[in-house]
Amino acid sequence: MSKKVYFCTNCRKRIDKVQNLLFVEESKRGFCSENCIVEFFSPYMEVFDHEELEFRHMAGLESSEVGVEIFQDRDLFDRVLYSPTEIWYEKNEIQEEYYTHILNFGDNNELYYIIICSYFEGEPSFVFFKSVTRSVNLVNMYRKLKRMDDKIISSETNLESFSEEVDGEEGDEALEEINLPAELVEDLELKKSEYLADFIERRKDDDIEIEKFLEYDQYLNLTLEDPDEEYLQKDDSGDEIMTFIKSFQMNGKSFFYIACCVKLTLNSMTEKVMIPVLTFPSMDSDLYKFYAVGEKKNGKLKS
Repeated sequence: MSKKVYFCTNCRKRIDKVQNLLFVEESKRGFCSENCIVEFFSPYMEVFDHEELEFRHMAGLESSEVGVEIFQDRDLFDRVLYSPTEIWYEKNEIQEEYYTHILNFGDNNELYYIIICSYFEGEPSFVFFKSVTRSVNLVNMYRKLKRMDDKIISSETNLESFSEEVDGEEGDEALEEINLPAELVEDLELKKSEYLADFIERRKDDDIEIEKFLEYDQYLNLTLEDPDEEYLQKDDSGDEIMTFIKSFQMNGKSFFYIACCVKLTLNSMTEKVMIPVLTFPSMDSDLYKFYAVGEKKNGKLKS
């Protein structure tokens, strides 16, 4: 029996020549027709649609913010497909790869077009999901793991995933200085995403607006260098987390600044280093109580 016998991944139809198979990803899965491609990946598309609804619920958004005409704009779709503002990449445990394209557009750059797709031979191929939003908060939930331009969001930057200025350039320099291994950077980005999602779920609508977080950047170093309270605990992954809390006043209003840092020992260093995974301002006493847990420590963080 010839070894050159192929079957459609979806319908199992026999294909005599590999050239007659259609591929939409770098894996060995081939298909006999576009209909079979769509049918096979429909469950994946449903998961991404459901994920968006969950994200929108967490962000307090409606199920749709724009009209259907935006999705009918072919030129705009080509821009997000081939000339996006940023591209994010992740791979799961069975080596399935997903690419998230984000295009910032509009008269005042107030809109974000998001797609999740597969790649084949280095180019976007099959689109699993697409959405358009005005919410930076929602966009940040799709910024995952690793940017394709190698600008990893800094683990030392104050909630960059909440800002519109997610360049990562300063963070890259900081990470290069302490020479974090690539796999550790990915682990840190995953942890940041988990902490961020939990924070968004717990945050109250009447707390400090996320869009204003950048106005509080100046309080991060003050909190790390001279905290009112320090707590040490282990998270669900077994990592040591140091939480630094300091109270401030701004425009006549009192608030807490909270910084959750993972405590790591690097082979290249003799001392442990602190890398922030979640930092934010808040006026919510309940949120403060949630993060003010663990073994209370004394002393100041070394600069």
